[in-house]
Amino acid sequence: MRSKTCFIVFSGFNERSVICLCRTLKELGVPFCIIALSNNDPIYQTDYAGNIATHRQHPQLDLPGIDACLRKAMQSIPATKYIIAPSSEFLNIFLLDNRRHFEAMGLEIPLPERAVYKQLSDKQAFATLCQTNGIPIPEEIPRNNIGDNLPIVAKPICDITNEGIRVVPEILETAADLRRFRETCDETFYFYQRYIKGASYYFLIYRHANGETNTYSQRNLLQQPNGKSMVLATGSDLYLTSWITPYLELLENLDYRGLAMIEVKEQGGKYYMIEANPRMWGPAQLMADAGSNLFISFINDYTGTSFPWQREGGHNLYSWQGGIMEVIERGEKLDAHAEIKEVLETLRSESLQDIYGRSDTAKAFKSGNVAINSNNIRKVV
Repeated sequence: MRSKTCFIVFSGFNERSVICLCRTLKELGVPFCIIALSNNDPIYQTDYAGNIATHRQHPQLDLPGIDACLRKAMQSIPATKYIIAPSSEFLNIFLLDNRRHFEAMGLEIPLPERAVYKQLSDKQAFATLCQTNGIPIPEEIPRNNIGDNLPIVAKPICDITNEGIRVVPEILETAADLRRFRETCDETFYFYQRYIKGASYYFLIYRHANGETNTYSQRNLLQQPNGKSMVLATGSDLYLTSWITPYLELLENLDYRGLAMIEVKEQGGKYYMIEANPRMWGPAQLMADAGSNLFISFINDYTGTSFPWQREGGHNLYSWQGGIMEVIERGEKLDAHAEIKEVLETLRSESLQDIYGRSDTAKAFKSGNVAINSNNIRKVV
């Protein structure tokens, strides 16, 4: 029997978000299949192993290889419509660059036009767009005046260069940090902003084809260094305030359709835009557990279904303890966006559940209990 719609999910990158989407699709009974990164992909050790249609022969995104994988995926579940989940930046850029090819295969790419996508995902372009629309952004520091304005953030002009190189942010606090950065990094890939020390939030948005928007927000408590993954977060009501309004208007002006995460940081009563990601985001399980699952909004918009995206009785805490352990094992420090007392209280909460510490994924991914005491946490914060 031919299904009406099938989602195709690439695993291996942004895995926490991929798992959240798989949980959502399974809970709703919506058909989906997975293209694993390799035959050693941890997804094989989860409850979603039965959804794996094939695996990639190598991690590079090349058109013949991805074409072959997608055809196998389509053969595994006959359907009238196939939608590729927008799970990672490299994948999304690849899909946009080859959009005509994939659409000719009968696949739907749930992303805006490339120019709109890049205007949101490229950090300098989005900062300029926000500033033009009156949205606060951190002060930009001229390259020849960096040393007098530390701490600063060296931000990628775009996450992926034209040569396919991934560029990541660097927080430069001292003159030694600046020297090391200049010795090891190509400055032409970066621009510089004043570092905002304050509470960190995500505005989480889904904008439908008809212009309807569903929103939620989270407050980030602990993050891996240099702007990497959030490892501890809690729900927030910031999305109920007027601070989200300019972003919704901006997306409307762009006629944007899809998922979007926008990070803001509070300082002196103002919320400064830090970055945007027009795709699935890592700690998505928080919104799902809290009862405001924007992945359901995404599914409804592309399938014509009307599953309730909100429910009562959820819990609004998120933890990735494996991510905390990675930092400890590397001898690095976590970036704290809250006081140590609140961090410890959150880690001790009885309702805190690790993203991977659940029956469907416990065997596959690194998780476990971090020793929660002030001495242990202060070593890495």
